[in-house]
Amino acid sequence: MSVSVHVVNGAYGRPVVGMSARIDSRVDGAWVEQIRAETDEKGDIPGCPAWPLTRGVYQIELDLDRYFSSLGITPFYPSVAIRFRISDPSYEHHISLLVTPSSYLTYRQD
Repeated sequence: MSVSVHVVNGAYGRPVVGMSARIDSRVDGAWVEQIRAETDEKGDIPGCPAWPLTRGVYQIELDLDRYFSSLGITPFYPSVAIRFRISDPSYEHHISLLVTPSSYLTYRQD
């Protein structure tokens, strides 16, 4: 029924605050923007829990370049795009992302 996204800075062990994020859905072969926001003080993308999902393919794109540059670091990956499929819209989807200046790891929490 909803999606939540949580981003953690693995180098410092704390939530990522102020990272630009965009969530798109795939409609007729094109990406259509659904949400554009920045991560909050908990590392979450505000508005996601209330966002209703339908079956389909979605993409979350996060701006690592701007976030890490604000910390005086040039990251190896300027951005991360996570594509995922919603097969059951009634399910609560929780996506976590761990980032460092040279790596990232994403996983779905059940």
